[in-house]
Amino acid sequence: MKMPTYARPQQEIRSIFDRIAGKYDFLNSFLSFRQDKSWREKAVRKSLTRKEKSILDIGTGSGVFLEEFLNQHSFERAIGIDISPEMLTLARRRLGSRATLLLSEGPELPFHPSEFDIVSTAFVLRSLTDILAFFKEAHRVLSPGGRFVILELTRPTKPAMKMLYHSYLNWYLPLVGRIFSGSREAYQFLSSSIQKFYAVGEYVDFLKLAGFETIHIHSMTGGVCTLVIAEKKK
Repeated sequence: MKMPTYARPQQEIRSIFDRIAGKYDFLNSFLSFRQDKSWREKAVRKSLTRKEKSILDIGTGSGVFLEEFLNQHSFERAIGIDISPEMLTLARRRLGSRATLLLSEGPELPFHPSEFDIVSTAFVLRSLTDILAFFKEAHRVLSPGGRFVILELTRPTKPAMKMLYHSYLNWYLPLVGRIFSGSREAYQFLSSSIQKFYAVGEYVDFLKLAGFETIHIHSMTGGVCTLVIAEKKK
């Protein structure tokens, strides 16, 4: 698979997130106009069947998505993995003993087949160089009937919203991100990756290639964020 034009090697991605870790949660809330919390709450509510016993959160970052799952449901086993040591430090402070947190660079996941009832990931796909390999690994570690929960920033399709979002991505996001985080590179990468990333329909095709059959798509905030729930065949 051809690497996306905006993609960076994983060591650069790790460096970017290590640098902005201290401001990451604040900026996510500020830049999304406080919509990020409602996106996570809705994603978890829609994806749970309440029968799940285990969860793996990939690219767990500061642990906010995994925390929302743990707040809404009691899991017997919860694991979060990330490539950034600084992000995992934040996640450990947030989650304490509620989850096991591991440093992992992938692309292979360090788990046996069919270990988890839910595999979740939020705002991670745009940082990947091989999305199909990532989806195949998620499918492999899911138990039969398990759900792969993807929350991702996407591009609106309605003309008026597209025009507003274009200005937001090209001016507001990089400027505010640089001012508050001190890293121009990090938020320029975020802007570029959103604009050039696959459309939702395209990465749904990759999910099908990875073995997922039942796929549900939920658009949020006019298409700025999209929830995809892909189920592994029982």
